[in-house]
Amino acid sequence: MRSAPAVQVLVSRGGAWRAVQSGLVALTTAILVTWLAQTSLVGTSLPSLAPWAAPILALMAGASAWRLVSGPPERLGWDGSVWRFEPAAGAALAGEAAVMLDLGGWMLVRFRAEAGRPVVWRALARGAAAGDWHGLRAALFAARPAPAVRR
Repeated sequence: MRSAPAVQVLVSRGGAWRAVQSGLVALTTAILVTWLAQTSLVGTSLPSLAPWAAPILALMAGASAWRLVSGPPERLGWDGSVWRFEPAAGAALAGEAAVMLDLGGWMLVRFRAEAGRPVVWRALARGAAAGDWHGLRAALFAARPAPAVRR
């Protein structure tokens, strides 16, 4: 059995995925603040603060998330036998990559490094991968070669 050809793509941490993550943080903050205000301020004279606190805190949380989610580009590559993830800072990690969500032109990929490192989740878009999109999809969905048996 042949393995998928080698491919390497640039993983950008910006664009729509960054906006989605920031929006989810802002929405979660607004819901939490509203819920806390409704449950803890019942019977007090402060319930009028709840409508103002939720949007302000949600904007602050969303802006903070927007700054934290960004970062320099990283690389994800398949060399024909193993996946490698190169973070912006540090050495390349070997491990396994798997597609968790596939929307055609956009994928959410989980990279699980060997040696007990934390799991890395990255969004990959067709526009960022340019001409390597087909090769990346082939490598992600192809059957893995069997490990060599030592005798």
